[in-house]
Amino acid sequence: MEEGFGWVEDPAVAPHRVLRVGSGKLPEFEDAALVDVDGRPALVVTRLGAGNAEIVGALDLATGEHRPDHSGLHYSSPRTMRLGAGRLLATGGPGDVVTVRDAATGVPIRTITGPDTGTFAFGTVDRRDVLYLYGDGLTVLDLVTGETIVRHSELGGDYYFRGFLAEHRDRMLITGQGSDGTVIFHDALTREPVGAPFRTPDGRQPDRITAVTYEGRLIVATRGHNWSSDPIVLWDAETATEVLTPPPADDVEWFSLALVDGRPLLLLGRKAATGRPLTFWDPVAGREVLAGFFEGYDQSVEHVSLGSIGDGFFAVVAGDYREDGRVELWTATADGRRRTELAARPTRDITLGTVDGRPTVVLGDEHGVLRLFDVATAGEFDSPFYGGPIRDKYVTGGVIAGRGVAVLAGSPSRVWDLAAGLPVARLDRFTQFDQGFAVGELGQRPVIVVVQREAVTIWDLDAAAAVGEIPGSFEPEAGVVLTEIAGRAAVVAVAGLPPVRNSFVQAGANGTEHNSFVQSGTTEARAETERNSFVHPGANETPTETERNSFVHPGANGVRAWDAATGAPLGSPYPLDSRGEALVAGRLNDRTVVYAGCGDGTVRVVDPLTGQDALPPLTGHNEAVRVLALRDGVLASGGDDNTVRVWDATTGSAVGEPFNGHGYEITSVHLAEWQGEPVVVSTARVGAPRMWMLSAEPVDAGHTGSVDDLAGGHWGGVPAFASASADRTVRLWDAATGRPIGAPLAGHEAEVVAVAFAGDGLITGDRGGVVLRWRPHPDGPRAEPLGRLASGVRAIASAEVDGRTVVGAAAEDGTFDIWDAGTGEPYATVHANGIRDADLGTAGGRLLAVTVGPNEWPEGIVTVWDVRSGEPVYEPVPVPEESDGFVTFGVTDGRLVVVQGIDGLEDEDEGYHPEDASNVYVYDATTRTVLARMDNHWHFNQAATVAGPSAALIATDGGVIVMDPRTGEQTATYTGHAADVTCVAAVEVAGRTVVASGDLGNGVHIWDLETRERRG
Repeated sequence: MEEGFGWVEDPAVAPHRVLRVGSGKLPEFEDAALVDVDGRPALVVTRLGAGNAEIVGALDLATGEHRPDHSGLHYSSPRTMRLGAGRLLATGGPGDVVTVRDAATGVPIRTITGPDTGTFAFGTVDRRDVLYLYGDGLTVLDLVTGETIVRHSELGGDYYFRGFLAEHRDRMLITGQGSDGTVIFHDALTREPVGAPFRTPDGRQPDRITAVTYEGRLIVATRGHNWSSDPIVLWDAETATEVLTPPPADDVEWFSLALVDGRPLLLLGRKAATGRPLTFWDPVAGREVLAGFFEGYDQSVEHVSLGSIGDGFFAVVAGDYREDGRVELWTATADGRRRTELAARPTRDITLGTVDGRPTVVLGDEHGVLRLFDVATAGEFDSPFYGGPIRDKYVTGGVIAGRGVAVLAGSPSRVWDLAAGLPVARLDRFTQFDQGFAVGELGQRPVIVVVQREAVTIWDLDAAAAVGEIPGSFEPEAGVVLTEIAGRAAVVAVAGLPPVRNSFVQAGANGTEHNSFVQSGTTEARAETERNSFVHPGANETPTETERNSFVHPGANGVRAWDAATGAPLGSPYPLDSRGEALVAGRLNDRTVVYAGCGDGTVRVVDPLTGQDALPPLTGHNEAVRVLALRDGVLASGGDDNTVRVWDATTGSAVGEPFNGHGYEITSVHLAEWQGEPVVVSTARVGAPRMWMLSAEPVDAGHTGSVDDLAGGHWGGVPAFASASADRTVRLWDAATGRPIGAPLAGHEAEVVAVAFAGDGLITGDRGGVVLRWRPHPDGPRAEPLGRLASGVRAIASAEVDGRTVVGAAAEDGTFDIWDAGTGEPYATVHANGIRDADLGTAGGRLLAVTVGPNEWPEGIVTVWDVRSGEPVYEPVPVPEESDGFVTFGVTDGRLVVVQGIDGLEDEDEGYHPEDASNVYVYDATTRTVLARMDNHWHFNQAATVAGPSAALIATDGGVIVMDPRTGEQTATYTGHAADVTCVAAVEVAGRTVVASGDLGNGVHIWDLETRERRG
């Protein structure tokens, strides 16, 4: 097996593993399903293959090997499409791949890979069907054998000249580009020139060419490369002379030339602002014709195509992408005129042709869009290969009749046979992108349970019909379960519960008091309203006056069950005080229970018959639980806190420590075996799949939320790091060993975002604005309030001035409050216009502050302040958005320096180039003299610290850059993180510089600056 292929141990979280394909990471994707494909477990994902091109693919769980999608559909828009050779359709995909399919059925016939795939056309050579491929040269291929009939490498285009193929006098002609900028046709087989060269009015390459044969001449319509500002020209390809009468040059965006009733006709498309977005032009008569044909059309035009049908013509018009334009078909025949909407959303690629002799329109676009329409009827071709966009975020898998399948939401939703790598069914009734699916069998019938907002439908896959429907109000993305309850097949989903009315009725002075609770019936046996009442007897008198006080509780979400065969409710609903995000069903003490992941971070264990908790809520996640998996008494959960947790499904107790390593929200979890060992496989919104070994010895996972800030200093006389996390805790780490010191510091009620050592204590701040001061204590660190800011804390910093330590807390609203760290007394306040990051430093006995805050988008602005006066030391410096969240002071060669992003106005005429936006400046804090500049191509900068005269550490999305602040030279990098790096700090340990860096995957890495080897 290739080195680095498959499940590779990740040293950051050893012995756990990460999936690699070849020498690089797996393309990023958002979700996965675990399905048996040909008897082997496979991880089913969307957007696999070169350029994330495939709609859906399967990765063998044991080896990581890729079972590809053979549909020929892909997520990028087709480069070119052609109909021809009777009933063939060719589409150009990513990676220079052309898929040739049976146009009527959509089934792929042949896949052609090569360099010559920019433009193509069907034709015949010696009675053989061939495909002409034009790109980096011209290749003619036999469609039956795949044999290359002829290859002309001398005929080639470039990015601006992609070529045009036209059939004329039983020969295929192709445009060639002359060295002098002219265009000339060649015979595609012999390469002989045909006719004379032609030059566009502006002397540049044409941006579009369309042609017809009229009165024995090849008439070509084209224009220069300046788009709508260039006039359209009509010329004879054989004589290179302008012929007929072109339309006026009046801002035409797109045009199409076709023969209609034997005469050439031009269809012109413009912006809606012109007042006439669509017109016809007769170049023979030299005038506009068919005025008023497009009356009522008011969109800007992105694309037009014109064709003939029988005794009339048809036009396909696509509205502008930027205006959510529609795609419409307009026909004019002896039967009259018709206007039909083909697509409600913009479509970039449109081609015309025939299928079995019938005029046909093909629409192609990104996200798997490939749609065919019969022009005569406007009817769409019914094939699982054809349809509108497919959602690329979620995939549901299962086994039906022994076949591993995947279901993808789309317009329509579709089912893929994973072993064949082909779509096998269209779910035409289900055309939304927020649907939930469950795959299973009902009475030996393969079914798909589909959750939409107003109903749950049980769909028989073989019969292509609904066999049951449950009306209601549902959360479609929350999932659905097909299970067995009390011996009956049942559907369980998260549904809206009806409103509840609480009423209190009191009669007159001596009447009866009546408290009632009314709820609509929910159990299988109840069809009427259920009333639970408690009556207080009063005196034996008839009430003379009644007072009614009532309060209606709006309906909430709850876990509900229905009989899958009859649709009747089963048991009682379980109300949720937080939205349910995920459902799985299992057995507990011989009864069916449902595990529900909730938005408040809990997992509820529900008895659907009683509507009661079967176990106490499972608590541990800090944010919503989105995904669940259950197998052999083990429950796995994944949440928005980027962690995966494991539970004993029978007791609800946590198993081991949470798994950290993903840098984003968990999108799927799966329980399986790998090489005979139980594992959890998980995916996140960004990044490669991970495998967690359940038999590995549990270790302290550190934080269970993203690490937002780090500080280096001393704690109890020991070199240490402190980390602030979204899990609302602060952790202390021994810098020498890399191991945690004690238990997490838990005193904040909001995400902890800033931390700094100050004197013998630690200062921490959270998003709620609370600032705490921690001190060592024999019984554990103790916290006391230092202050509460009016808005969330963005930074904490400390400095030595006038023989004492001061500490500052910067708030989002721009207030930078500074206190005496020993007494807690206020020292000063700096007022900025919003703060994203801040620091404190001293120069010449003067306390300075530096802040970076918002400016005009997309920039931030860095200001150095004299703290005592509260005034800027010099004019603020604008920085690009790639650096608008970090700034720091440091000391280099005895002087205070600022490390920040580059000055966005250094060159006032040109500003900065995008590729330079993440570069880093070092300048003197008192004079603003630039000392060094570092070129950084690692995207966004997140944080920085200076670790001595020769090392500034820049935390970026891709890792930590070590820079010499005196020269700007990049001396080293640390790339050990599996997720985006968010913060960095350094401290001296026995004469060596030790660095800590934190990431979005909840990880803290402690490593030696010189060797980049991790500690602990």
